[in-house]
Amino acid sequence: MPLFEIALVAGLTAIAIRLLISHAAALRLVDEPNHRSVHEHPVPRGAGIAFVGVALCDILVFHFDMLRDHIPLLLSLLMVLGVGILDDRHEAAPRLKFMVIGLATLALWDGGMLIDEVGKYFGFDIRFGWLALPFTFF
Repeated sequence: MPLFEIALVAGLTAIAIRLLISHAAALRLVDEPNHRSVHEHPVPRGAGIAFVGVALCDILVFHFDMLRDHIPLLLSLLMVLGVGILDDRHEAAPRLKFMVIGLATLALWDGGMLIDEVGKYFGFDIRFGWLALPFTFF
């Protein structure tokens, strides 16, 4: 990824997060304090929307061919983004989030994309074998 693209994505992400923070109340993306909260005042949510939105725009503009070649990855990203937006606005149930992430992982698996190794540590290759699917999920 060229330095220009990295700088552009970082700058656009910072701007998008700032815009989301300033308009969080109007977009109903605010975490109100409750009995489980550690904060005492409303806190803006939705930074993930900015991150994924800018990343998808970057892919559309600079790497459209990659998007075409990795449909399961796009599908998984959109599924997780959708449940994330739902969660930020309406407090999605943990079971729903768990199920959507599971379906997104299965879409990746079906597309041949799993985290099956993480490299070499202390001289040993770390490969997951049959644990690749649960590792990718978590």
